[in-house]
Amino acid sequence: MTSQDRGPQIALASEINVLLGVWLIISPFFYTISAPATASATWNNVIVGILIVICAAVRTFSHQRRVALSGVNIVLGIWTLISPWIYGYSTDAPRFGTNIVAGSLVIALAIWSGCRTYREHSHQATRLHVDADRRCRGQ
Repeated sequence: MTSQDRGPQIALASEINVLLGVWLIISPFFYTISAPATASATWNNVIVGILIVICAAVRTFSHQRRVALSGVNIVLGIWTLISPWIYGYSTDAPRFGTNIVAGSLVIALAIWSGCRTYREHSHQATRLHVDADRRCRGQ
């Protein structure tokens, strides 16, 4: 697989994370119809969703240089996973399920995107090293 093939895969993973972030932002407002959430739980999902959207969007458009944002999204995904217990809504199945699924997917996609970028960079560095070695030998 060439580095040109990996770029769209990295962007796709980040684009899916953008959608997951948007879902985290709007999901608390869907669930308030059946059972109102605490303000802190609602704001938690909104703020974390916004941060995921920002990191993933920047990563989508500059995936070559912004691999650290995948690390930020991993941390945000972990926070999304544990926040139902911190804010006390782990017994609210829809909200709990949203956080568990969204957090798990954000983590998995951020790891995948970061690993793909790392492999792409190491492959390019190896290729540059081999080319430089050939030039030094006069080949």
